[in-house]
Amino acid sequence: MLYALRYYHRYYLRSYRFAAPLTVCLGFIFFLYGIVPNPVMDSYAVTATLMFLIAAWLCFGFIDLEDETQQILTFLHSGKIMRLYALKLLYLWMFSLPLSVFAIVYPIIFDKFDHAPTVAQVLTAFLCHQIAVWLGIAVAAWFNRRLFRSGMVAFLVLCLVLTAALGGQGIVNRTSPALGWLIPPFRMVLHLLSDRPQAESSPGLAELLYPILYIILLVALFLYIMQRRRFESRAQ
Repeated sequence: MLYALRYYHRYYLRSYRFAAPLTVCLGFIFFLYGIVPNPVMDSYAVTATLMFLIAAWLCFGFIDLEDETQQILTFLHSGKIMRLYALKLLYLWMFSLPLSVFAIVYPIIFDKFDHAPTVAQVLTAFLCHQIAVWLGIAVAAWFNRRLFRSGMVAFLVLCLVLTAALGGQGIVNRTSPALGWLIPPFRMVLHLLSDRPQAESSPGLAELLYPILYIILLVALFLYIMQRRRFESRAQ
């Protein structure tokens, strides 16, 4: 597993596809905290949204990074297509982890907030940022060339899904509550990241349970579908 992760890291760094999302992420954080002071949880809500979009961007550019021949070689080495894609998702989270940690600790270290955040607030922010990253990865992973013949169509549909996730609560309020089960539950992360008593006193694990279950189900279904697609392509 470590060998595969190192391989993905070297391959990804040589591609320079990380450069644009990394630059946008860091630039936005510096811009956001360019004026002080800032509210704690509202600022973390903004950076969680940023990490959600950046993680999706990273995943979209990474999931099909290898050409067909290289993917076959990687598959032969890993032995299972499900393991191959699971390691890809794990690597994307590991790549995004330092960015999400930086988004949390930078304003604390350089005194960018209107008051020092409590331990509960920092823990809440960390959990929400990780949920946001995994949600972005889990959503964007579906938009790959095995499931979409056109990269442009995949990109446009992904943008629509991300937009729906960002405006999820408004969409649910104006349409049907049933859509709330389909739209990526990023709205719950935003709801938790607000200056309210719950955010002050606890990390809100219960409120994050549904997004966590949503991510687990989405990733498990993705890995299953990719495994099935592999057998279908071989049968053809």
